[in-house]
Amino acid sequence: MIKRYIGLRLKVALRMVRELHVFTLVVLALLGVLFYALSFLSPYGRLGIYAALVLAVHVARSDRYFLQLVSHHREYRLFAIDYLSLSVPFVASSLACLTEAVAIPLAGVCMAFLPISRIHVGGRAVSLFPRGSMEYERGLRMMAIFLTVFLAGAVVGVIEDNLRISLVATLISLCFVYPLMFGEPVNFLYMRNYASVGVFLKNYLRHAAVNTLMVWLPFALLLCLGTGQLRDLLLPVQIYIVALLLVVQMGFLRILCHGNIVMWSIGMLMLGTLGCLVVYSPWVILMQMLMACLLCQFSLSTLKILIDGYR
Repeated sequence: MIKRYIGLRLKVALRMVRELHVFTLVVLALLGVLFYALSFLSPYGRLGIYAALVLAVHVARSDRYFLQLVSHHREYRLFAIDYLSLSVPFVASSLACLTEAVAIPLAGVCMAFLPISRIHVGGRAVSLFPRGSMEYERGLRMMAIFLTVFLAGAVVGVIEDNLRISLVATLISLCFVYPLMFGEPVNFLYMRNYASVGVFLKNYLRHAAVNTLMVWLPFALLLCLGTGQLRDLLLPVQIYIVALLLVVQMGFLRILCHGNIVMWSIGMLMLGTLGCLVVYSPWVILMQMLMACLLCQFSLSTLKILIDGYR
């Protein structure tokens, strides 16, 4: 059992490495150099310049030659969509210079209800929801639960000037919404797979408990104990690690969601909304969250294997 577990972990890691093409790594290196050069500016100055770059990329996306380049390989197209998704909260908060209590919910809503169902690549429409609009609507209904708890906690935490409240709201919401988002056998839309409601509830609670122990307990410990060590790093190093972890998250989410764009979008929503915390908190907080999300991805793949084994 242990050998099989280690083998599966290695397969996931190797698959992630294959997903990260040279193009993505080059962009990551350029971002690292850029943030290092801008490290002497204020946080709002850095975010403003980053937002300008994002807008330039958005303009370039409308160019026919750029779209042909993107359509040359599926991974490039996915990377462009990743970049678009991650840029929304940064643009909303840095260009508008909103207060945190407004910027965080605004970014979350923009990410959740981004009205993009198709993009035009090489003169043809490419659907982002291959399984139909019904899945998109179900995904939005699931997002509503997630957004209500998370954004309410985030706003209260900002008003009270207490980041811990926001983090606790995130823990609570993800602990209970997580099985609904990512585990098809424990999804309330698939209760017909079970003989009775009691069997469904038992299975759901079992996976929720495992999820809490494997994912969010290490998450909480990392946030409470790791702040001092990470804050001692130089600011450019912190920013570069954040960029690296973001790219790793993109690879993991694409692998673990198996092309399900709705589930993948929920994951990107979580990362993008947490990215708004950069506006009023140190880079090290975002770095800790991304490290915790990395633990979440390994635990998520483990749970998926366990769930598939019970089918």
